[in-house]
Amino acid sequence: MELAKTESMSLASKVLHISPQGISSSIARLENELGFKLLNRTKKGVCLTEAGQKYLELSSHYLNDLSALKLQTLDNPAAKSFELEGSLAIYSTTPFNIDILPKVTTFLCKMYPNIKLSLREGHTGQVIEAVVTGASEVGLIMLEKESKTNFLGTENHVKFYKLFSNPIYALVSKDSPLASRKSVSIKELLNYPLVIYMDSKNNIVLNHIMANKHIYGEPKVIMDSDNIPTRNKVISEGFAVGFSNRYTLRKSMDENPEEIIAIPISDKLNFYCGYIVNSQSALSAAAKVFINILKANC
Repeated sequence: MELAKTESMSLASKVLHISPQGISSSIARLENELGFKLLNRTKKGVCLTEAGQKYLELSSHYLNDLSALKLQTLDNPAAKSFELEGSLAIYSTTPFNIDILPKVTTFLCKMYPNIKLSLREGHTGQVIEAVVTGASEVGLIMLEKESKTNFLGTENHVKFYKLFSNPIYALVSKDSPLASRKSVSIKELLNYPLVIYMDSKNNIVLNHIMANKHIYGEPKVIMDSDNIPTRNKVISEGFAVGFSNRYTLRKSMDENPEEIIAIPISDKLNFYCGYIVNSQSALSAAAKVFINILKANC
């Protein structure tokens, strides 16, 4: 399926983390087993044969049905019925809203049309408050491992479940002295003014810096904004540098793709995306199904 998307053995290899030789061997074995060719190989890359295209369509339907079957037979008995009903409130931070949440909610609405879904986006503090007060059953946030307990607060009875790590990148102007670097440290970045996405109190990278001022020193924040074009304009003009995580990076770069350079942060940062629930409240059947679909897409 990845070869059909990329039409390139090398690109598919990078995405799948399998060597081109490994992919070729797998395709050859499958072609031998099926008795017909799946791919035509050209100087420009690869493309599906007519038989390969039909095989892809059939196998895609099978895999989708198989994924649905797996989700239907998970440990939640209520998830086995397509007649699942009820309301479900989800509150999430930005990283989830780029790619993951659209896939999850689309699948949920398709499989369980009788669930009334309510989605809200906010900063981490708002999401945690919504889960604590019961306004939302499930919250989707990004946290730093070291600050997890302090940020959630044991008195709130909020439990965090890790889904995946989320690397941080520096955003600098293409004319910045840092633009040619393969990586950059936070301490080096603090030689420049900062522009922060969202408000300063709820920016996870700034919280990390403030908690480690004895290492980094005092940051100079000249602006915080939840408006990406405005933030990017300030960065592209060279007035400041900024930060982005992997899942919001594409959104950040789409606004000024030729004016801003993204550079990996060299510091060992442990930032994780995950979901939170109130440990004192029982999850509804709809929430359990949502979490299972969420896990399957992360």
